[in-house]
Amino acid sequence: MNAPAVFPVSPLFTDSPYPEESLMGGMTVETLAGGTITSRKAPWGAATGLSALDLYVMGMIGPEEVPDTFLITGSTRGDDGLNRGGTDTPVRIADIVKANGARNPPAKDAQRQFKLGIYLLFEDGRGPDPDKLAQARGIEAALIQYFSVATGGRMTVGASRP
Repeated sequence: MNAPAVFPVSPLFTDSPYPEESLMGGMTVETLAGGTITSRKAPWGAATGLSALDLYVMGMIGPEEVPDTFLITGSTRGDDGLNRGGTDTPVRIADIVKANGARNPPAKDAQRQFKLGIYLLFEDGRGPDPDKLAQARGIEAALIQYFSVATGGRMTVGASRP
C-alpha cells in the first residue's frame, strides 16, 4: 500500500533526506517510465514518520484529512528488483470507515497530550548509573521531539519526571 509519511522526520536525523513510508507499514510508491513501479524505502533502521491513515487511527486527524491512496495488486517483480504491471486498487478512508466504523472518539475529542515514562532498574539501593540515566533522558528527549514532528505538532508527549 502506498503510505508515505505526512510529516517527514528524517531532518531530525540527517542532512540527506530519504523516502519515508509509514512507521506502521506500507511503502512510498514511485511510478517510473513505461508503467514500472518501485517502492522507495528508508534505509534499514532509519526512523520514518506516520501516514495519513496512521494519524487518523491515532485520532490526530479527521477522516476528511485522509487522502485516497492505493494498494498495488498483481504486479510482478523483475530481476532488477522493480515491479511491473499490476493494478492500483483504490484505498479510500470512506471505505475503511464503512467497513470498520468511525473512529471513536473522533479526532476533535481524541487525547492529544501524553506522558512518557522510562524506568531504570538498579540493585541493592544504589542509585542509577549516571551514564545510563543520561542515555535514558536522551532517548526520552528524542521520542518527545519525534512525536511532535511526526504528528505535525498535533500530539504532545511530555516527560513524566519533573
